[in-house]
Order: sequence, then C-alpha cells, then structure tokens
Amino acid sequence: MLKANQFGGTLADRYENKLFFFSTMKVSAAQSQQETSPRHRLQRAGDFRNLCTERKPVTVYDPNTTRLADPNKPGVYVRDAL
Repeated sequence: MLKANQFGGTLADRYENKLFFFSTMKVSAAQSQQETSPRHRLQRAGDFRNLCTERKPVTVYDPNTTRLADPNKPGVYVRDAL
C-alpha cells in the first residue's frame, strides 16, 4: 500500500507599487507499507484456501482474462475463474 501526501502554498505581494515578489513551495511525502500478514503471503503464493467463509467456497477470477461480455452492452465484463 502506498500512502502519498502533497501540500504547499503560494505567497505573493507588492512593495511600494514597484517591487513585486512571488514565492511557491510544494512538499511531497510518500510512505510505503508492506503487507506482512501470513494470509496475504499465502495468497500471493497462490494458496486461496483461507478465503472460504462459513464453509462456502469463494470463486477467484483471473484478472488477465477480463473482456467485454457483449459489444452491444458497454460496461458489462466477464472473467474466467482460476
């Protein structure tokens, strides 16, 4: 997970109707967190057995097989199960 923050400010003013100044500051901060739970490690290795809840199996779909279900119905997609 990547958490990013951007913040900053702008300052402008004039002095005696002749001298103008303009200043801008921008700060970016990014922080990355690694998922370390054993469940995530198993899923990344391809073991999805722990997804079963209440003894009901969960179907896992392959995101690489996403395609339009029907060209006449935009926005309706299908995927193949693993």
